[in-house]
Amino acid sequence: MSRPKTSPASNPSPYSPKNPRNHRPSAETDGLPILYTSDQTAAYLGLDPTTLCDFRRRGLGPRFVRYGHKIRYRSDDIVAWLDSHSMTASA
Repeated sequence: MSRPKTSPASNPSPYSPKNPRNHRPSAETDGLPILYTSDQTAAYLGLDPTTLCDFRRRGLGPRFVRYGHKIRYRSDDIVAWLDSHSMTASA
């Protein structure tokens, strides 16, 4: 006997929105801010991770979120920090 063929529509992925019990939330689809690690943020800004850590301790870097021992940066806060340091002419 052969098994009946199932189409992708009738057999959704375990993480498909059609299977809400196992739906994985996505920051992009749920409108939540994307969070970046210190290493990812430092790489994006072109900084050494220890420099970003020093900025954080001195209150000079982008706003961050701390939960437990983890540090994360919201994409909006990184952009806001960059905007606050942009200049139109050098002095």
